Amino acid sequence: MTDTTDRASLLEDPRQAAMRALIYLVWAGDGSSSQTFESVQDIASGLNADMAKQAAAWLDAEHPPTILDLHYLRKSIRADMAQSSQDNISKEIQTQVWDLTGLDLRRLQNTLAGTRPAGTHTPLAWTAKEKQQRDALCALIEGEGHAIWQEIASILQEDSFRYLENPSVEEHRAQVLTWVQLLAKKDVAARFFNDDFSEVDLTGMVQSFAALSTFDLSLVVKFGVQFGLFGGSTFFLGTERHHQRLLPSIVRGELLGGFAMTESGHGSDVKSIETTATFDAEKDGFILHSPTRSSWKEWIGNAARDGQAMTVFAQLQIGEEHYGVHAFHVPIRDADGAVLDGIRIEDCGYKMGLNGVDNGRIAFEHVFVPRDALLDRYAQVDAQGTYTSDIRSEDARFFTMLGTLVGGRLSVAFGALTAARTALLIAIHYGLGRRQFGPENTEDCVIMDYIAHQERLIPPLAQGVMLHITMNDLLQRFEQHEGQDRRELEGITAGMKAHCTWYAVHTTQECRECCGGQGYLMTNRIAQIRRDVDVFATFEGDNVVLMNLFAKNELSGYARAFQQDLALSMLRQLRSLAEKNIVEKNPVLTGKTDEKHLRSSDYHVRAMKLRADSLLSSAARRIKKRTDDGMDPFHAFSEIGDHIQALAKARIEYEIVKTTAAWMDELEPGDNRDVLEKCRQLTALDFLYQSRTFYLENGFMDSGKARAIRKVRLALIRELREHAFVLSSALTYAPEALGSPIGTAINSST
Repeated sequence: MTDTTDRASLLEDPRQAAMRALIYLVWAGDGSSSQTFESVQDIASGLNADMAKQAAAWLDAEHPPTILDLHYLRKSIRADMAQSSQDNISKEIQTQVWDLTGLDLRRLQNTLAGTRPAGTHTPLAWTAKEKQQRDALCALIEGEGHAIWQEIASILQEDSFRYLENPSVEEHRAQVLTWVQLLAKKDVAARFFNDDFSEVDLTGMVQSFAALSTFDLSLVVKFGVQFGLFGGSTFFLGTERHHQRLLPSIVRGELLGGFAMTESGHGSDVKSIETTATFDAEKDGFILHSPTRSSWKEWIGNAARDGQAMTVFAQLQIGEEHYGVHAFHVPIRDADGAVLDGIRIEDCGYKMGLNGVDNGRIAFEHVFVPRDALLDRYAQVDAQGTYTSDIRSEDARFFTMLGTLVGGRLSVAFGALTAARTALLIAIHYGLGRRQFGPENTEDCVIMDYIAHQERLIPPLAQGVMLHITMNDLLQRFEQHEGQDRRELEGITAGMKAHCTWYAVHTTQECRECCGGQGYLMTNRIAQIRRDVDVFATFEGDNVVLMNLFAKNELSGYARAFQQDLALSMLRQLRSLAEKNIVEKNPVLTGKTDEKHLRSSDYHVRAMKLRADSLLSSAARRIKKRTDDGMDPFHAFSEIGDHIQALAKARIEYEIVKTTAAWMDELEPGDNRDVLEKCRQLTALDFLYQSRTFYLENGFMDSGKARAIRKVRLALIRELREHAFVLSSALTYAPEALGSPIGTAINSST
């Protein structure tokens, strides 16, 4: 009869770690031979009396351990391995003076691997050289924003910035508000403005937003709502009196507010919003009103809980005249947090992600605001109700106002991109430490050594770095250009916002899957990042709508692109484009397959431009044909929607390839340049390979070249595998501070 006391003793005896592993080998699954069983019995009988008795209780063939017994045995072995390791236990077994005849030591290794908690991996250790390379890559990739990233990273590693485990919605919101106010106290927002609030540092604002995205996206969004949207709209749309009266308390986090533009029935179509602001001469102000349920302001950050005021967009009416959409500063709560009369607020409730942000719906029931509540940089109303503006056209005025808020799209693109790079860091670190299977009679492979795993993570890693460089360049161009060039950049920004956020959604999902069950655990952060980043695809405009807008800009010019009735000048432009033979087949390039050519930036830029120009030309011809047949331009454009999306995608990919090629040309030679050049090559070839159908169908590439591109692409993936640890870590916010157990790299003095 088996003694259950002896069986329990074996689980607790620290001397029996090796024996526990051998006993588990006997009973774990099918495939243990009678010879194995007998060998372990012989070993057990040779132990001292107490230990032999404990082991014998588990090796009674007539009374085998129950499923529950094996559960506790497995749990005990896991505890052993937490203090030691699989390899150490195996070595202990092999160094005992034991007869190992009949023991399958390879099976023992697999058995021990199977007793580890799902996803257990070996943490990666930093060497001094790797840290030095990581820091150098950070400085190169982050560019002029590097100092801001360093400062934000330093703040985020303070004790105040710690995650709560499974917080309720209310706890999460309170925590995020505390973080925002801590950042405000450290002047993280105030530094965007000069002392008299007459200038703003757009680059600093966007870079801070991006750097915060390594930490928590609820914080990022609330930070962006408070300082970027509420503060930014006050600065860009208001005048000096608004700046002096409102901005000091906004940047200190004392006056909390939001940005009330989107309505339930009007998302991207801001020009058609229904909320009205009617001038009242007797009261010397405006009456704001939401006439329908569809005119409620929807998904407004800071509305449900914390906001005291909003920048509200409404249709301005003076008497019988309608002057289009204008912005107003509107209080919604008093100093004690009570909702003001005439304001109706509903909490949007629990969401797929970003539950630290208090999104709400707002309606106005004949709410009065004084005349100086109008943010009047571009249009003024005097006490008699006389309307004046230096911009004569209502459309031009509308798009000028919206154009000043382009920082929102830049921030959303950059934030999503950074979040995806954080997910990649965690997933790649996990893949470099997690072992699974392997060739017979050898150690298990780390899963990052599987080419299938590399193909899922290395291309987005390379593209993430190149997108960061492209976004840095776009920020610099915004700071340096005005006029028509700036309008063109606004179109590119719309396209980059769509590309970066789609990239983030796809990449974070891939990272989640590549970490298996560990990726599903909230404690490892990828699941939370995946949930939070999803809505970025519709922040600041639905991506499909933004790509359409970008394509219209390419076809007709930014100002006319928003019009439903495209101007006659557009038709003339389309006719001109249709008559040009933009694209010429080059038989040498079509079949050229040598590796130097396929890796060259000259080939990449020319090939991507060829695709973008070809799609532009054919879109022009297709629209022209329809308008010649009597179709109005709006429906002609809509009817070729798939073509328009392909054009926008091609144009954005060309922008990325062109920008990164130029950036690489300016980089000094060295090891880091070689790594970044491989990232550039892989990103460009990835774009070409994904769009190979276009090149094949149009005769710009033959099948041999398509195969050669695939071969070089795979070679680049393998080459970058060797740099994956350092390259994925090239975010200033240190991996060891991410709060993800599977993404942590440990320090090493070697």
